[in-house]
Amino acid sequence: MFLGGRQGTRRVYPPGTDVQVLCLAACDQLHPRMSPYDLLLLTFFAEMPLPLLPTGPLKVALAQAFFGPRFRWQEEEQRAFDAVPEDWRAELPTDFNWAQIRAELEIRQDGPHVQQMRENLKRRPGLVRASREQLDARVDGVLTALNRDRLPVEDAEIMTDLKAAMAFDGPPARSRAAWMHAALCRSEQLALRRETNGAERFDELMALQEPELLHFRELVLEAVSAMYTAASEGRLRTREIRSLPIAKMAGRMLVEWNSVRQVVEPGSRPAQLALDGLRSLWSICSQTGGGSGEGRAAFTARTAPGPSLSLREC
Repeated sequence: MFLGGRQGTRRVYPPGTDVQVLCLAACDQLHPRMSPYDLLLLTFFAEMPLPLLPTGPLKVALAQAFFGPRFRWQEEEQRAFDAVPEDWRAELPTDFNWAQIRAELEIRQDGPHVQQMRENLKRRPGLVRASREQLDARVDGVLTALNRDRLPVEDAEIMTDLKAAMAFDGPPARSRAAWMHAALCRSEQLALRRETNGAERFDELMALQEPELLHFRELVLEAVSAMYTAASEGRLRTREIRSLPIAKMAGRMLVEWNSVRQVVEPGSRPAQLALDGLRSLWSICSQTGGGSGEGRAAFTARTAPGPSLSLREC
């Protein structure tokens, strides 16, 4: 605000501006040279005490984190889908075609969950000396199963590979990313499906008010910590967000939850849904050949997120 008059012009800042500047400066030190929207996103999910929450710019930052990567991924999927001959696609269910394309793209990107699945599969007796191509073929089968509308539990070989890829026979050393990815995929398979589009999701995001944004942040942070606790065999209880990539992931989860909450039971929480997905996978894989792995009590003890969040039986 500017005040004019004989005394000249001076700038008056609202109360709390100094705290907000300090919070932004602290996050900027974590990741220098961020864009203003990235800086605001990290500040928000790092739970800096912003007395003046700029909801308009924050929703723009959330939209950038969600829609940009989503549209680029969808374009890449569509190009890969169009490259498959139509007569080949007609031989298999539509959801299988799309699931296999997503699996191929994930393997091409070679993210941490792919690397961990490959290493875990290599511990199978018949795959100890397998080549990279042979292992990737098995990872492709696992990821295709996780990306389908429903898990092909009738395919014993795929379920055996899934169990090995998740290291469900015991504590998942170096398998945290694989667990988190599989938990999210399985929670989507267990959920009701509703058709939506980018324009609808954008309008729903823009309609959120400050109390809803703060509540959704709480749910997302709870979900990130719960999955991190499960994937660390119960050793780590809280996953604080101090990096931009994790903040962007949290932003995508928040926008996604704004749609998902409309098709789940009232009072559902994303942390619960993800853990239900993980325990559902474990329950299915524990019935697969090759050993039953640890018992339910041991698994529950390792993956329980703590007294603040109860776990339902799968």
